[in-house]
This record gives sequence, structure tokens and C-alpha cells, in this order.
Amino acid sequence: QRSARVPAFVPSDFERVYQTLKTVETMAVAPGRRVCEWGSGFGVVASLAAMLDFDAYGIEIESDLADAARQLARDFELPVEFICGSFIPNGGEHLVDVGSTTTDIVPIRGGIPCPAGRTDTERLVSGELVYTGCLRTPPASLAGFVPLHGGWCRVSPEHFTIMGDVHRILGTIAERDYTVATPDGRGRSLEDARTRLARLVCADAVTIGACAIETIARFLAERQVGQVAEAIVQVLSRDPPGESVAITAGAGVFLADSAARRAGLKTAPLAGLFPGLAGDDWGRAAPAAALGVLLGEEIEGSRFMK
Repeated sequence: QRSARVPAFVPSDFERVYQTLKTVETMAVAPGRRVCEWGSGFGVVASLAAMLDFDAYGIEIESDLADAARQLARDFELPVEFICGSFIPNGGEHLVDVGSTTTDIVPIRGGIPCPAGRTDTERLVSGELVYTGCLRTPPASLAGFVPLHGGWCRVSPEHFTIMGDVHRILGTIAERDYTVATPDGRGRSLEDARTRLARLVCADAVTIGACAIETIARFLAERQVGQVAEAIVQVLSRDPPGESVAITAGAGVFLADSAARRAGLKTAPLAGLFPGLAGDDWGRAAPAAALGVLLGEEIEGSRFMK
């Protein structure tokens, strides 16, 4: 009955959630003791977390559910804070999530996602899915030529290097952020990244030099930002005129920020919206949490299935 009256309400398997939280607590696999439940509904999950001595919070856009959640916490004398609202600013928004492999651009109205595409093919056509990311993307997919010593050099489309090397060279990711396998199976140091990127023009790093390699990296990074910006502009072209904000997230949040600004949007990195609740990795964790919510909605026959 509640799911019929509250848009996008997703029932939870509370017993399974509790067992999962208990496992996380027992095995000490979480980086901290803070739990934030998105769309907290009646507040059961956040309350269960508090029962396990987690520092628990809930965010719920429906005021009656937020009130019910606060009452539940009071009834069981649990130290849970429930916030009534959305983590997304008011007005027109677009979630721009750049991951290791792909970029998702999701229009949002009133806190509700309203994509034009449902399948990957539809999303590719609509501009809401771009097959480019901060790590796995082949540089040859972004440019057939790169600048080299005052000229333009054709690139090799072999699996010699990936964009993880480009962003490692430019310092936009650290070695620990390079979480995918390298094309040559070697390390993720600056020297290793330069060696791989030089192979894009069938050269050795020593032969063309670090300056030329960095120039190539900057050129490819600009092309990638432009590719994402073009998709954002395409998605924006379906919206009525007005101010819009890009909520940026993902492992490649730096790409999302640059592309959104190039497309004329103000940006609000997801990591900065609730820093007190989420910590430094909020933006990285958010896409995974959202995927879980969407899966739950599809299983329950939500608006995405209608």
C-alpha cells in the first residue's frame, strides 16, 4: 500500500540488510563507522545500523516518511538523524557520472530521474551514455592524430595504452586510483605510464621525450572533455531554457566537472553536498548505491518499468 502512495518507494528485505550490516561490522571491512541511507523511508535500515553502533543517518524526500522514521528512532531510543530533503539542489539538474569505462548523463526533475533512453542503445542515441571513461578508454578512440614535435602523427589503434595512463601523467589520478589492469601488465608509476603512452605513436619514451608525451596526454584529455561536453549539450537541447546544475560524480569526477562547465553548466560535485555524512569517497560510492536503488525499483515494478 505504501509503495502505491509514495513515488519510487522501494521495499527492503530488512533481515538481509541486517545480516549484511552485521557482516560488515564483524569483519571490519568498512573504511569507517558512518552509514547514510538514501531514500530512508521509514528509517528501518538506518535504525538497524544504529543498533550495530554505526553512526547512522537517513535522507528522505517525503516528509511523512521522514517523520515516521524519526518516531521509530525515538521509540527505540536510537541515535539516528533523519534529514527531510534531497541531496540534489533545486531546479533542473543533470547527474554526470564519469566512471572507469563509461559516462552517464541523467536528467533529473524534482529529484526524479527522467532519462530519454532505457536501453544502452537508446541512451547512446540520446547522448545519455558515452563510452568514454577515465581509465579503460583506448586513446585511439578519441583521436586519429596527435601533436608531435610540431606536426601531426597518426596513432596506432593497438592495445598499447589506455586513458588511465593519460590521467596518471597529467596528475588527475594518483597511482592508487589506477584500479584497472595495465595494457602491458606492468606498473602504474609515471614512468610506466609514459612508456605506454609513447607506444601510441610507436615510439619509446626516451626517443620522443617527456615533454612530447605530456603534450600528447593534454591533447587527448581535451578531446575526452570535449566528447563528454558534446553529449551534455545534446541532452540539454531537449530541456526548456533555464538554469541547470550538473551534479558530478564517479572516479572521473574531474572530467565530469570540466565537461559540464564547458557545456555551460554550474557544477556541484556530489562529494561536496553532504561532506559531513559521506567523507571523501562520497562521489565514488554514489553510483553504486544508485544502481542498487534502480535494481530494487525494477524488481518492484517501479516507474521505470511502466
